[in-house]
Amino acid sequence: TTNGGLNWINTNSNGIFQVFDLSFPNIQTGYAATKYGLFAKTTDSGLNWFTLGPFDYFSTGGLFFTDVNTGFWAGESNISNKHIRKTTNGGLNWQETEVENIYSLFDIKFVDQNTGFACGYFQDSSGTNYDGLILKTINGGSTWNRTNFNNSGEFHEISVVQDFVYISGSYGKIIKSTNRGLNWEIQQSCYSNYIESIDFINQNTGYACSYGGI
Repeated sequence: TTNGGLNWINTNSNGIFQVFDLSFPNIQTGYAATKYGLFAKTTDSGLNWFTLGPFDYFSTGGLFFTDVNTGFWAGESNISNKHIRKTTNGGLNWQETEVENIYSLFDIKFVDQNTGFACGYFQDSSGTNYDGLILKTINGGSTWNRTNFNNSGEFHEISVVQDFVYISGSYGKIIKSTNRGLNWEIQQSCYSNYIESIDFINQNTGYACSYGGI
């Protein structure tokens, strides 16, 4: 759309399907990641798309580019513990980062070139419960520090506004930080189901959606 969502047109997606996430670092260049690891790129504001790869099987959770060349791809690898990928050449090649004891990652967002967050879930020691986790990097994805949240369910999507970080979770929970992840607090929304998506337009005003509505 080019008129604020009043009208939408189909693009030449070149056979791409099951797209899970999009990231546009500028108005012309954009990237798309699919459920099974297929990766696509546009350089004409989404009118046409071409594929890059193929890459190893990778169930996509989130995609975020800090500029036209540098991007991060988080999800679930069925062949290793390498659940985060990084490119510095516009998606032509990807380097993988291994993070232990993660079942899947659902989203990844960056504040700047160095500081970023990823969220998802892991299985507890009993192997029966899923608990939320947040990963943070301060060196452009070279290493990640994790925070586990026991008995919390899965964490789904991240919204970043300056130093404020909001993450949607299971059971209607919203996880919030006011200092770029140094400390976290869990808030209870008006819903009891998991919150699928969240987006803040400033530090105080945000929107979240679940099966129960918006």
